[in-house]
Amino acid sequence: MDTMESLQPQQQPKRGLHTGRIIAFVLVAALLGGIVGAGTMAFLIPRTETALFDSDEPLVRDTDTELSVNVARIALPSVVSLTTDVGGTGSGVIIDADGYILTNNHVIDGARAIEVVAGSNTYDATIVGTDPSTDIAVLHIGVTGLPAIEAGSSANLEVGQYVMALGSPFGLEKSASVGIISGIGQSKTFWNDEGIAGYLNLIQTDAAINPGNSGGALVDAEARLIGINTLITTTSGSSAGVGFAIPIDTALDIAKQLMEEGRVTHPYLGAMTHTFTAAMAAFFELPFEAGAHIIDVTQDSPAYEAGLRPGDTIVKIDGKDIASNEDVFIAIRLHSPGDVVEVTYYRGDERVTTEVELGSN
Repeated sequence: MDTMESLQPQQQPKRGLHTGRIIAFVLVAALLGGIVGAGTMAFLIPRTETALFDSDEPLVRDTDTELSVNVARIALPSVVSLTTDVGGTGSGVIIDADGYILTNNHVIDGARAIEVVAGSNTYDATIVGTDPSTDIAVLHIGVTGLPAIEAGSSANLEVGQYVMALGSPFGLEKSASVGIISGIGQSKTFWNDEGIAGYLNLIQTDAAINPGNSGGALVDAEARLIGINTLITTTSGSSAGVGFAIPIDTALDIAKQLMEEGRVTHPYLGAMTHTFTAAMAAFFELPFEAGAHIIDVTQDSPAYEAGLRPGDTIVKIDGKDIASNEDVFIAIRLHSPGDVVEVTYYRGDERVTTEVELGSN
């Protein structure tokens, strides 16, 4: 029997009326494929001992002796389990001792009530903010003195580096799996109820990631948070040794904006495009192999000010080939508002290159 490779967000499936939405989300992700990076955030508070996680044993950062045991003992107290009123389960990471928790948006999407299990206690959580386009959400529980995880950086990761994935696969709380970074820098897109969304510069790992792991921690050999476990590529619905985490530099940048502003600012081009495939280009004998055909340009947007118009076809952004609508999204999202990007496009048979100063939305 033929099988189809599937890219799946890793929360436990929701039951009832929302099941259809989750299935549709997974199928679209499978068809489109799945990635982002930015600055670290200084607001994280170092982990502190609390009555919630008392231990008579010291936490030792010895990466040469019993590495995995020490990493798990240090990081696991900062990882929580999530359950929603729509039947979904997932994971989260305590990023601030005053009760702030980082997770995936798809874990809590559609939920009106969210329970967080931290240590031996269960708390009701409120949603601080969500950003569906990057699949990041921040929750808050009304308790202080929690063991916030130590943040690392995803800026200089290397293939082969030791990692541990922590979370609640299949609802099994405080579970750990060990592996390496098996790839870096992949970008994937998908569609949700609010439009196109993307995972940029994903961390790929062979550490087992399964349903329920979404929103959990990917940590390094020093038990520092380097990613948020989010996706797997699978033919069975469970781990096949190819999992993906959102880089922590990106996740914390989004979280900080949600905590401080309640919303996230993204770079903005202002051109609506659709994919012009190689087959279409060949059929119409066009002077390019593939591209993103502009169907609408917002008045006074960065694209409009740079001279782009409906009917143009974008073929390169900053020298990188553009072969689809998704390529445009990824290329723009790898920048920040205010950045100037070089856009090459065709207007009829004429090849034009212009500079566009990205806006924000």
